[in-house]
Parts: sequence; structure tokens; C-alpha cells
Amino acid sequence: MPNRNLGAREKIVGRPSLVVSDAELHGSIRLPARPAVTWCRQQGESCMQLETGEKRNVSWHQLAPNTGVSSLTFLSVSLCDSGEYRCKVHQRKACGDTIFSPSLQLYVTKKEKECSPDLRVKRNTVWMTYTKQTLRINCTVQHCGSTLTVEWCKIEMSSRCAPMNESAHIKIQWEQSQEDPDAAFLFLHFTNISMKDSGLYRCTTRGNVSRISHSINVSVLECPTEISVPEKRSWVAQVSSSLTLSCTVRYGYQPRPAVTWCRQQGESCMQLETGEKRNVSWHQLAPNTGVSSLTFLSVSLCDSGEYRCKVHQRKACGDTIFSPSLQLYVTRQEKECFPGLRVKRNTVRKTYTQETLRINCTVRHCGSTLTVEWCKLEMSSRCVPMNESPHIKIQWEQSQEDRNAAFLFLNFTHISIKDSGLYRCKMWGNVSTVSHSINVSVLGE
Repeated sequence: MPNRNLGAREKIVGRPSLVVSDAELHGSIRLPARPAVTWCRQQGESCMQLETGEKRNVSWHQLAPNTGVSSLTFLSVSLCDSGEYRCKVHQRKACGDTIFSPSLQLYVTKKEKECSPDLRVKRNTVWMTYTKQTLRINCTVQHCGSTLTVEWCKIEMSSRCAPMNESAHIKIQWEQSQEDPDAAFLFLHFTNISMKDSGLYRCTTRGNVSRISHSINVSVLECPTEISVPEKRSWVAQVSSSLTLSCTVRYGYQPRPAVTWCRQQGESCMQLETGEKRNVSWHQLAPNTGVSSLTFLSVSLCDSGEYRCKVHQRKACGDTIFSPSLQLYVTRQEKECFPGLRVKRNTVRKTYTQETLRINCTVRHCGSTLTVEWCKLEMSSRCVPMNESPHIKIQWEQSQEDRNAAFLFLNFTHISIKDSGLYRCKMWGNVSTVSHSINVSVLGE
């Protein structure tokens, strides 16, 4: 050993050397007399003393009279052991402060399993959407760092899986996983999806590695909701009677949409409240068809108006839709009804040749079936029944205001002077009666 000048303080410290073998850190130290050596873990600006125990220990191996190795051994490494470590030499007071080795970085990773290429789609995956919407389905590809040929296909009726190609509304996208270097995602994007896109989809690999995923069931439902009402769109009800209005709703998705009723007031349809006098009910006719009914339990005069049923569609399917309006007329309770014919006495209709004319007879039928016809008085005072001809037509029309009344029209086109005369309407059968005459006077040009 070389001579030393005892009056001078001298530090002889070799640079610590690091050997990483499994989970063992080493630091070699050369000093005149062996100092105490410990290990610490760097936490910010401080190096915190390590305790030894079941999971780690510190040992010393003497290499030469003034050189040795301090070892920090991890007996069972855990993820929380990742960090920076330093060996710490506690010198004698005469030699100065404690000194530290450069930091030694330990990275702990999870033990990787053997990687084999695979396609991952959860069994029995079902996607339900609506026409004109956007949908994205995913197949996870375990590629293990190798180059694979992966594609989407759709199962046909023949059970063959036909490869999918990109189109105006279908796009295929590959995206590497940010969490797993051995995995990626193969996406199939639909825009403006239609019912034709419904079906079973799979992703497949071909080449050296051949795999096929589980199926993804894509179910595309039709959004448009149809509302229909009876051909008869007006009703007459008496005060205190009961009446039901209804609309049929056909929809393309489950659960069924909410259906309410409203009353038209100007350009707005005001929501109806249910209670003692009216209620709303639903009757299911088929899986996607039902009838909504608005029932008036005791009709009052103020219930006259236009009513519509209102279907509240899902947001994906668009706005609320309304049925055509249904008209309700409420009348006071009628007295006993007697069949009869009503033509105002001394009615005269004047017109000119080649013109059009329509005369009317009001028929009070009281809900019964009657035989009513037009006739024309001859010189002999006999009333000859009228038949239709190219220029004469007879028309029956039910009154919209009075359910016990109708109108019998006699229509003339290209009328001539020969059509002048007295016309009556006549009822016969169980009830026989004849109306007052209508005097038709046709003048020349």
C-alpha cells in the first residue's frame, strides 16, 4: 500500500459498478478501512433508507484488503419495487460526509405469457340500431407482432362468409392497441346504415395463420312510424253520450313508442289531459302494431273540435309525428226522429242552357235504410222517376253535422230548355212521402 500523508484527508473511492442479474444490485467500494454500507431508494431529492427482511437483503463480499462489493438482493420482485436505488457509504467523521453511488434504475414488468395469434369477439354479441344511423363494430386481433391478413366478412344464406369491401357507406379501419403491443383493432364502420346491412359479421385471418371469430349480429330496424286513421274522419255525438276515437300505429322498433292525444288549436296541437271525462288506452294488435284510443266517457258541447294522436319517436328516428285530424261534432240531445223529406216551399232555380245546376233534397232518414228518388212532374201531374244520363247524375251524401240526415242531389251538366220543369224527391216503402216541388227554369242564351 503506498505511503500516506496523515495530515491530509484523502478519499479513495472507486466508482461503484452495477451488475444487474435477475434482481440483484451491486456496488464495489475501495476505501482505506471498510466503512458501513447501506442501501436507499431515491424519492424526489431524498434517498430513503431501505429495510431488509423477507423480500430483500443486503450482503458484503470482500474482494481485496481495501475493496469489497455491497449487494442488494430482491428475493421476490414486485411491481412496486420499480425505482432508483443507491448504495450509501457512511465514512468516518474525519473523512467527511456520507457519499452515495450513482443511481441504479430497476424496471419491473409483468411476466409475459406465450403469445399466439387469435381473433377476439365476445360470443353472442348483438348490435341493434336504426336506419340512417352510424354504427361501428370491432374485432380485436392478437397479432403477436407478426404480419397477418385480416378481413371482415358477412354470412350469406348459403353459410358462406363473403368478404366485405369498402363502399360509400362502409369503411374498414385498422388501429394498433396503445396498451398491448401484440394487439390491434379491426373496425367496420357503417354510415347511413340500412336494413340490408342487417346480418351476421365475422373477422377472419388467412395465410400461415387461419382463424375465424365469433359472429356479431347486426340488427337494423326501420325508423319510420306509420299512423293510420279510419276513413271516416268526422263523428257526431250527443251531449252526455260516450265516443271513442282511434288511430293505428305501426313501428319498427322495441319497446313501442309513447302515444298521446292532442287537440288542434290554430297551428298548435295542445296535449290532452286524461281524467274522469276521458281516457287514453292502448291495444296491441301484433308485435309492431297497436291501436291507441281516446274515449270520451261523457261528451260535452265544449268537446267539439279536431283531435290527433301523437307518436313520440326515439331521438334516433327523428321528430314527433302526428296522425291526420279527426273531427268531433257535439250536438244537444235530439228529440224523437221521424223520417221525412225537406225542400223549401216555392223553391225556384233559374239558369241558362249549357250551364251546370245542382238541386238538393234533404232526407231525414233517422238511421234507417230508405228508398229515395227524384221525379219530374208531367202535364198529367204524374211524377216520373228520373234516371241518370250523360248530362244528369244523382248523388247521395251523408250530412257531416247530423247523423240522422243526408242529401240527395240532382246534378245537371250542359242543361237544356227541355230540362225546365217541376222536380220532387220521393220516398217510398215502409215510409212514403213526397217533397215540395223545385221549379227549374232554363232560359235560352
